[in-house]
Amino acid sequence: PAHALEWSDPQIDEAFEGYKDAFTESGYEITKEEQESVDAEVNFAGRDVSGQVKLLQTCSNRTDVSITVRPA
Repeated sequence: PAHALEWSDPQIDEAFEGYKDAFTESGYEITKEEQESVDAEVNFAGRDVSGQVKLLQTCSNRTDVSITVRPA
């Protein structure tokens, strides 16, 4: 699998909705989604891959993002 780590300025709610929308608009299926107050996950599949975006709000102005992509 491939992994990527980054951080984002948006609050976790905005980042969660943004990733869901981006995957759906790009033709991927959202296979599972879960959101709590400081962490969230979006699982996706399509185009011969599957993966997961994990979000963790580490403070009020930082959300850590971890993306894993695997061959389907």
